[in-house]
Amino acid sequence: MKLKKFDSLTATTIRKGKATISFNPTGTVGLSGTACAAIGISPGDTVCLFKDEESEGDWYLAKDCEDGFKLRANVQGGKGCSFNAVAITGSVLNDLSWQEKGAAICRVVTEPISVKGGG
Repeated sequence: MKLKKFDSLTATTIRKGKATISFNPTGTVGLSGTACAAIGISPGDTVCLFKDEESEGDWYLAKDCEDGFKLRANVQGGKGCSFNAVAITGSVLNDLSWQEKGAAICRVVTEPISVKGGG
């Protein structure tokens, strides 16, 4: 038997109003309006994503990052932000073993943390 786990971190449907980040196979990374507000980012800001090479599956976002991805308003409306980075979405979807056609939607932990060695 091969079981696929569905929980609050891996579910493809997450209630509106939650802080989420989505990774689309076409290369779009989207942050919900709730996530943007909690993190303090908006269109025009820059962000970088970091992967913890010692903890498989852990990713981090930093705002106002030098050479970061410039955020734009979501094209579908709403209060969220997005950017394009097909290499990042491919890496994240691979980490998630994502086989679906649509975007993977993940919850965002919005409490800031300090990380040494980033960049």
